Amino acid sequence: MLPHTEDWAAAGIAQRAWEYNCPVIAVPGLSANAERNVVETSDNLLVEALRREGDEIELRMVECLGQVGVDR
Repeated sequence: MLPHTEDWAAAGIAQRAWEYNCPVIAVPGLSANAERNVVETSDNLLVEALRREGDEIELRMVECLGQVGVDR
């Protein structure tokens, strides 16, 4: 449960639920040089999957609030 005073969309409940259900997995022997966001999206988009496909990066995103999403 996540207490909040605003409505569920403004409180970011979908994002918090996704983060809770899909924790970050650390890979032994690999470490990041600096913590930074790889992808920035609008608040209504969740990055569901990220993978490297050859020399390209593939993203799977879902929209969770019924709004238009904007990639930044």
